Amino acid sequence: MSETVAAIDRDGFTILRNACSAELVESLRASLPPVEGAGLRGLRMKHPIVDKVFLQPAIESTITAVLGDRYRCVRSILFDKRPGSNWLVPPHRDMTICVEKRIETAGFGPWSVKDGIPHVQPPDDILDRMLTIRLHLDKTTSDSGALRVWPGSHAKPDQDWDRAESVLCEAEAGDVLLMRPRIVHASSKSTLERPRRIVHLELAADELPNGLCWYESA
Repeated sequence: MSETVAAIDRDGFTILRNACSAELVESLRASLPPVEGAGLRGLRMKHPIVDKVFLQPAIESTITAVLGDRYRCVRSILFDKRPGSNWLVPPHRDMTICVEKRIETAGFGPWSVKDGIPHVQPPDDILDRMLTIRLHLDKTTSDSGALRVWPGSHAKPDQDWDRAESVLCEAEAGDVLLMRPRIVHASSKSTLERPRRIVHLELAADELPNGLCWYESA
């Protein structure tokens, strides 16, 4: 466990192989609906079965080792790259959070609205106490748009990432990629005629200040 936590601190990511049982993967495949557009948001609120992911021993123990036992899930999305719903993601960092309503707060900004939900960039220390889980429901390879990450970039300033060393995170169904939001990551379009479904869960260790509330929290 100490090696896993050290990898997340040092590299900004790690992969847990076979972290989710085959039974739960099959249940999620059967229960979750087809994805239209770029992703199905508010996934946990619509499909509570997703919360079973947090009960998988390897996932639960890693989360608590990194964030403590008072963490909460603050965003949940189902992604699926497939024919008719396919996109290229250039190198970027996940720098915004979703909140229930806009409250002007020192250190928070700029603001935006996406799908009717207020989004804001919080201070870096809040992002640095968050962790993203990406559970693969299908085999994911370079041909199906596997995520590419730049190790250590979560703690580095922006640069020409095309010249920096990156890692392609290929995975089998049931594998989990854990990463810090500020790690630089990207993905290519899928060239395959099969789904590439990812359950994307963002976790936070802290409450927000000044009356701000996470849009999705439990």
